[in-house]
Amino acid sequence: MFETAAKTNSYSYYHLISGVDLPLKSQDEIHHFCELNAGKEFIGFQTTEWDKTRLQYIHLFTRKLRFRTLRSKYYDRLHAILWRIQGKLRYQRVGTQLGELKKGSNWVRLTDNGVRFLINKMKSDIKFYRFSFCGDEIYKHTAIYNSPFRDNIPRDNNNTTRSLRAIDWLRGAPYTYTIDDLELLLCGDSFFARKFNEEIDKDIIDAIYDTLSKQQH
Repeated sequence: MFETAAKTNSYSYYHLISGVDLPLKSQDEIHHFCELNAGKEFIGFQTTEWDKTRLQYIHLFTRKLRFRTLRSKYYDRLHAILWRIQGKLRYQRVGTQLGELKKGSNWVRLTDNGVRFLINKMKSDIKFYRFSFCGDEIYKHTAIYNSPFRDNIPRDNNNTTRSLRAIDWLRGAPYTYTIDDLELLLCGDSFFARKFNEEIDKDIIDAIYDTLSKQQH
């Protein structure tokens, strides 16, 4: 998607969101914030330990695992067996020396230069990430962190990086917001939130749309 967007035009910022995300700020607020923070890369890094075998091991059949079918259960078992074998052999893929490995949320806000850097780098790294597990949560973070773009990442008073997304991992995986969370979301400093599901609670979706619509007018 980055590559397709970059071919279309040169944008100040690229916002990577999912189909279950919603904006929490008006377009005017988002544009104003981008102007004030021009050149900064908003990408959040996970500060706790994570499973680096996602990249260091070879993961086959990952496309087969995303669909919960009887056949996917077979591939899930086979994947688990191969993972254990590589662990016992202490296997580590040659060529994974990409610098300090980093992981974080897939959802980011990056500059045009940052996106084009990732596109160019992915051409040489694609072979490794092709056989990784959830590589979309690793490749951007590892590449940006081990580059001069790291100096453009803003940090808060706790030295924490953020992608300015409201994602609640404490109440879910992630948690699906309801109308009870409306004030919390709209009063926060995040620009997007995930996730929402109209079958679980459509009221919060309508309320956010109504609020933003009024702000635009």
